[in-house]
Amino acid sequence: MPDQTIADRVKELISHEMALDPNLVAPEANLEMDLGLDDIDLVELIMAVEEELGVPISDADADNIKTVADLIKFVEDHGTGQGDLVTA
Repeated sequence: MPDQTIADRVKELISHEMALDPNLVAPEANLEMDLGLDDIDLVELIMAVEEELGVPISDADADNIKTVADLIKFVEDHGTGQGDLVTA
């Protein structure tokens, strides 16, 4: 959806890909501790972000993404303009 913000799109992607209640996917939520993602889930999520949003994420960068807000900020800072990203 072209009118979604990056934050909305990232939260929707996390909720959909990880089969989570969208209300749980708050910016302050820790991906592992609060949302219960394990190492495999995290890899799958990173791959989904790369595929769906066109934002490549290195292993080193992925290691630094701990919260939903971290992932949103990374996508905002490194977006390539591909996919359905809107910055407003």
